[in-house]
Amino acid sequence: MGARVDRWSLTHETVVTPRAALSLVPSEKIRVRLGWGQYVEFPDFRELFGFEGNPNLRAERATHYNASIEHLLAANTRVVVELYDREDRDLFFSLNNLVEIEGEVTFLQSHIRNSLRGYARGVEFSVHRRSANRLAGWVSYSYSKTRLTDAITGFNFPSDFDQRHTLNIYGTYRVTPTLNFSTLLRYGSGLPMVGFFRRLEPNLFPGSERFLVPGSDRNRIRLPAYSRFDVRVNKAFYLRRSKLTLSAELINALGRENIRQRGLTPDREKLLPFLPSAGVAFEF
Repeated sequence: MGARVDRWSLTHETVVTPRAALSLVPSEKIRVRLGWGQYVEFPDFRELFGFEGNPNLRAERATHYNASIEHLLAANTRVVVELYDREDRDLFFSLNNLVEIEGEVTFLQSHIRNSLRGYARGVEFSVHRRSANRLAGWVSYSYSKTRLTDAITGFNFPSDFDQRHTLNIYGTYRVTPTLNFSTLLRYGSGLPMVGFFRRLEPNLFPGSERFLVPGSDRNRIRLPAYSRFDVRVNKAFYLRRSKLTLSAELINALGRENIRQRGLTPDREKLLPFLPSAGVAFEF
């Protein structure tokens, strides 16, 4: 157990954030961890004195709860299941958007306020295998859900980073003491397009953001899922008193086209394409 005291001179605000953690070992192969804590984030200079700034802002606050169970399957393999819940309040929020209200499109603008509250909840499963030789790696999957409500306007919406499904698979295989192969697969379901958008003709253009118009719901439209597969090989050469390592890597080896939102507009831009790379490291 413990607590932290912070004071932010720009707002003359002092906060105390307690936290506690507990670890239980009911058997040699099972470990249970419980955690609770309160956390804050103070407004920065831009949020206080910028174009939409508000010098009366208070710190954002969050209360975290988490519980995990770790089970040791073998000497080098373990499974972990973790649940978490984060309760947020006094989050910063401002409007600078075209919004459809009762069939009419209007422009809403406001200074930053401590008006958001909501939650983020989820579960994560992971399997880890550690080994200095041959096969090692890990697999993790997580499901999460967020929801925020603006106390002033009543808008209720998922957060800007609400990614429901996330999958990561990493594997490494040591062929010889000096030769190693590794791969990494990343997958994430689509993030929201930040803003108030709707499709002009949802049945006619289901996959095109070119036909987005102002809507009444924030973060309703989602981008396509993100996926990337990387491959890497390392070859080491041991010299008399030094080590030379040559590496080659294929980033986004399958050449998948991933996209992200461009600013706060409905426009999109491409992310990292297929990219080969090579490197040399010399240690002495």
